[in-house]
Amino acid sequence: MMDARDTEISEQERAIVKASLGPIMAALAGQSENGVVTASMVSRVLAFALATVIESDDDLSTPREFRQAGDYIGKLVAHHVRQLREEADNTGTSFMADVVSGRTRRD
Repeated sequence: MMDARDTEISEQERAIVKASLGPIMAALAGQSENGVVTASMVSRVLAFALATVIESDDDLSTPREFRQAGDYIGKLVAHHVRQLREEADNTGTSFMADVVSGRTRRD
C-alpha cells in the first residue's frame, strides 16, 4: 500500500523539481545531435538517478528488497502522472510545459 505522505508534493518540492529539470534537459540537449530532448532521454537519466538512491539505501540488501523499492517508486510515479494530468486538464497547461517555458504557477 502506498504511504499517503509520499504522495503529497509541496510547492517547495515542485520548485525543486522545476529547478532540477532545467539543467538536466540542457545537459541532454547538449549531448543530442540535434539539440532535441525526448521524454525517453529524461526518463532514462532520472531512472538511473533513482537507482543510485535505492542502491545506496542501507536498509535494503536483497534483490527482492531492491525490486520492491523500485516497484514502490513505480506506483508513486503512476500516482503523480494521474495527478499532473488532472492539473493540466484543470489549468490548460502541463507542469513540463511550465518547466520548459520557465513559468511559475503564479505567472
